[in-house]
Amino acid sequence: MGKGAIGLTAGYWPEEVFRYLAVPSIYLDEGLVGRSARRFPDKPAVVFEDPHYTHRHFTYQELMADMDRTSRAVLSLLGGRGSRLAIGVKNPVDFLKLFLGALKGFYSVVLLDPSLPPEKLKEQLASFQPHLFIADEPLASQAPAWCPGVPVASPEQVWQIEAPAPAGVKRVDRKAPVIAMSGKNGHLFYHSHSSLLAGGLSWSAFIPLKEEDIVLSLQPQYKWEGLYEVAATLFRGATCLFGNLEDRDALTFTLKKHQPAYVWITLEQAQELAAQPPLALLKAMGENLMGISPPSVVPSE
Repeated sequence: MGKGAIGLTAGYWPEEVFRYLAVPSIYLDEGLVGRSARRFPDKPAVVFEDPHYTHRHFTYQELMADMDRTSRAVLSLLGGRGSRLAIGVKNPVDFLKLFLGALKGFYSVVLLDPSLPPEKLKEQLASFQPHLFIADEPLASQAPAWCPGVPVASPEQVWQIEAPAPAGVKRVDRKAPVIAMSGKNGHLFYHSHSSLLAGGLSWSAFIPLKEEDIVLSLQPQYKWEGLYEVAATLFRGATCLFGNLEDRDALTFTLKKHQPAYVWITLEQAQELAAQPPLALLKAMGENLMGISPPSVVPSE
């Protein structure tokens, strides 16, 4: 597109909506964490209000440090046996550290959906052929039957490993398909660093998100909705607040305490809320959220 064409659209573009001519030529881990860790290291990147999780607040600097440690630990666990990693973890902070650490470490990853039938997960793993399996129970106990001979580790085991930084390792092509996810029919589809970064960029511009925003994430990151909303939030340098729609009292507390600006919910979740509305939760949403996308389920006062 020539400069004249760009100039013609400028007068019609909303003032606060970001514009990009192309996806930045950077890796996903750099786009979501590295840039912000250098710009505002002490800014909260993710917050997780879970009484069972001891560390519930991570700055961008802390997230980058954990991502780097995870990358080295995964490399140590692989021991030069390959570069494909299967992740089956529900805790959103653990998942994010493993996912970004794996991508930082030049690996390909498959993001397993624990809600799928065992035969479908086995089929996906047979297609992906991982060299390492990191998972919670009960997926971890199933791994030896699904992936004979593949090493299995828990997130806690990964965090305990201290390994040196690798030397002379070449990163994958940013446009290579290295992130495998489950589609609606259970078949795997693939993202690259560039395609997922483009999705996060697009969502963050559409809202539009600002650095000071807090975004409530209710979608699991092994589903595309959850991965995109986290990518959009972190790409903009905002704060991602993880919540659980199944625990309505805890979610109500989280909303009142942190006052997020936006939340993404699926149509199914909106229908569930509308059918059996927890009034305290809906009231907290109405008082604290600027936007719900899609769709709105907060009744007018």
